[in-house]
Amino acid sequence: MLFSLFLMTGCENNDFLQSESTVNAKLNGTWKRYLSTDPKQSWEMSNGSLKITQYGGPEDTIKFVDYGHYTVLTKFSKIFVTFSDITNLNLEPGDLNTRWNISELTGGVLYLSTTSQSGSVIAREFVKQ
Repeated sequence: MLFSLFLMTGCENNDFLQSESTVNAKLNGTWKRYLSTDPKQSWEMSNGSLKITQYGGPEDTIKFVDYGHYTVLTKFSKIFVTFSDITNLNLEPGDLNTRWNISELTGGVLYLSTTSQSGSVIAREFVKQ
């Protein structure tokens, strides 16, 4: 009884029991990478395809574009996204082409985290445009 009460009251506001199609629908769109110290990046996600555009200079001209793919995996209380086929060395493909934990995907905010091969935590924050 207590468990069913927990499910009825808690699932809507967190990651419990979200389907892969629901997560994909939330990911679809253009995301601006949020960090003032990094070059400006735009990540466009659409049904498993990924386009990363990096801007720079005083007029925010396009410096490069790379393409890749992503897949979503949902578990009872966790959501993962795996990026693949990112090849541009300016984007650190060794760090990006891996499975990421989706820590937050609400209200136009996307927060990803993973552990690098050396054991350090890597995090990326995005705001939906």
